Amino acid sequence: MSLAAQNQVRNLFIGLDYPEHANVAALKGGVNGDIAVLSADGSAVAAGEKFTLLKKSNKGTMLSSDIINPSNVLYAKTIAYQAPVLGKSTISALTVDANTLYTVEVAISGFGSLSVEDE
Repeated sequence: MSLAAQNQVRNLFIGLDYPEHANVAALKGGVNGDIAVLSADGSAVAAGEKFTLLKKSNKGTMLSSDIINPSNVLYAKTIAYQAPVLGKSTISALTVDANTLYTVEVAISGFGSLSVEDE
């Protein structure tokens, strides 16, 4: 809830794809994880018309938002998933001795407060 008003709603739909299904029947026949924006009666939505967000869950059931009036939408955005790229570090310039235990301390930049307890 926001301080500006008590009737603010934020929806977050996480899906695998947005293939722009034409109606509910097409969404039901689609892949689990698909998301669709359709009119309240389940048909294709026209510009400026009230709509609902639908998602086919991983169990094949349909999840739906409330009916949304486009004039009440402040912003909407989609973000395509990108797999994280793991970092790679090389430790060099060491002269090692056999049967000796070495400890490497790695400071993680930008994690927590950067205090000793968070490293």
